[in-house]
Amino acid sequence: MKGKEILKIEKEVFSLLQKFNINFSDGKFMRVESKISFLVRRIEIDYNGESLSLEGQFPDLNFEIYRGKDLIGEIEKTFFALTDTYKLTVHYESYTSALIALTLCLNNMKDADRNN
Repeated sequence: MKGKEILKIEKEVFSLLQKFNINFSDGKFMRVESKISFLVRRIEIDYNGESLSLEGQFPDLNFEIYRGKDLIGEIEKTFFALTDTYKLTVHYESYTSALIALTLCLNNMKDADRNN
C-alpha cells in the first residue's frame, strides 16, 4: 500500500502451541492461537476484542472464518501449485487486513507442522 507498513506479525517463541500477535497500522491488535484438536485445525482469534473462529476441514486445505454465525471470509489452499498458494475471499471489507494476517499465520502454522 504505497510502501506503508499495514501490519506487523510477531510469533511467540517460547510457547507450547503456536501463537501470533499482530499489530495493525491503524492501532488494532489481533492474537492468533493454535489449539489442540484432532483431524481438523482449531485456531482461536481475538481481533481487537472481537472473537473470531476459523473452521477447517480435513485435510487442512479449506477454511472458513466466522464472527459469531456470520461468515466473514474463506481461505482455500491451491492444491496443484509449486509453492504455497492461497485464495482469500473477504465477505466484509473491514476485515481485509485481519484476514490477510490470519492467512499468513495459518501458512506459518502449516509449514511448522509439516517440518515437525
